Amino acid sequence: MQRLRTAPGVQSATLASSLPLSALHSRTQVETDKSFVTADWHAVGPGFFHTMGIPLRNGREFDIRDGEAAPKAVIVNETLAARLWPGTNPLGRSIQVQKSAMQVVGVVRDSKYGALWEEPQPSLYVAFSQTGTPASYLILRTGGKPGEFAATVAREWSDILPHSPLYDFRTVNELLNVALAPQRMSAWVFGAFGLVAIVLAFVGLFSSVSYAVARRTREIGIRLAIGADPAAVVRQVLFKSMAVVGVGLAAGTLFSALLARFVAPQVKGVSVHDGATFTFVAALLGVVALAAATIPARRAARIDPQIALRSE
Repeated sequence: MQRLRTAPGVQSATLASSLPLSALHSRTQVETDKSFVTADWHAVGPGFFHTMGIPLRNGREFDIRDGEAAPKAVIVNETLAARLWPGTNPLGRSIQVQKSAMQVVGVVRDSKYGALWEEPQPSLYVAFSQTGTPASYLILRTGGKPGEFAATVAREWSDILPHSPLYDFRTVNELLNVALAPQRMSAWVFGAFGLVAIVLAFVGLFSSVSYAVARRTREIGIRLAIGADPAAVVRQVLFKSMAVVGVGLAAGTLFSALLARFVAPQVKGVSVHDGATFTFVAALLGVVALAAATIPARRAARIDPQIALRSE
């Protein structure tokens, strides 16, 4: 680790038993004199929180003081601290983890380990030097593009530990892309369905209005023959068409609001009853409907009265 920390372009390096945005992490019972909580359990090396960019709220990180013979230290996140010691300072408090007494030496900000949309989970961190747990992940913070340092890091590592090769190098952005892949796929699918719905609405309204105008060809022709204003014909066709569209938009908005709760578990960070979104979608469909109705309406205003009167 000392060699890696001094490698060109590497700002800090550490070890961990699990990574954020990964379902592979352990859980354990945390007990105090008054309560117990089930929490995520992570074994980490010195400099872990600095390397990962997790702010330290209180206390300290693990360092050389946390050796095998030293009293066992533990760092807790804000959620675990609030569950066990609400409204009080947790530093120096003792907890029982797997029948071992540990002393809280630090509090860190909550992090996302299972998924980006999960609620903050109680988590505790213990030092590798005091657990004997083998490390699963090497984590580096670099000063440039992370992918460019993979070969250098692998070479430095293999010089010292040739029988424990590194593999599966990934950047944080790559881990984030994997974690967000299901949500992004859902967004693309729903977006595609939305686009198809708009196209179908345009085609359906255009066909319906065109058919209605065709059935009224003689009526419109007679009105034009006796001096009706073509603009009035356009307004009448548009008014009747948009009245039907308005009823449809009102019903669609109502049912969307009622059914939004079924989509709510897949949407995080925004409200499924967002008024701006409902207004935008309704306005978009209204514009599409107006465009679809305008074409046959203008066509109706250009009907030749003589041809209309001769048609059956």
